[in-house]
Amino acid sequence: DMSEEAKAERWFRRVAEIKDISELSEIPDEDFPSIMPLRKGVNRFVVSKRKTPLERRLTSQQYRRHLPVVPND
Repeated sequence: DMSEEAKAERWFRRVAEIKDISELSEIPDEDFPSIMPLRKGVNRFVVSKRKTPLERRLTSQQYRRHLPVVPND
């Protein structure tokens, strides 16, 4: 049984070689490291659902207004 690190490494190595997005579905789900979202196409991380105070602050609108806007060019 491979360690999560080994699985992740193998998975990322295979993903790095993908030329076309459709090839993603050919990588077996067993290889999908559990540090990733549950399943391909499920955009949800398995890690703790609880937000840290910082995250809560970052997502709340009133704080967002005070954040300087950084132009990303």
